[in-house]
Amino acid sequence: MTPSSTSIPAILSHETPPAPSRAAFSLSEAAELAGCSLSFLYARLAAGDGPAIRKIGRRVFVPRQALDEWLSPPASKTNVQAA
Repeated sequence: MTPSSTSIPAILSHETPPAPSRAAFSLSEAAELAGCSLSFLYARLAAGDGPAIRKIGRRVFVPRQALDEWLSPPASKTNVQAA
């Protein structure tokens, strides 16, 4: 077999795929989008500092807005000096 002259598939190029445009994700999808393991996400949820979750029956979801807020850097505090 001869090597193909086509470009490297996206899965091998280490590019981050665009996030799906859905309102909520399963815990495994949220972990994948966050770039962490599922066990790390479970640990953060158990510690109380993970993203907000929603339960529907036995299924657990992470709303897109909650995931975005959890992944965004914290707002920097500005130093206000008294005059």
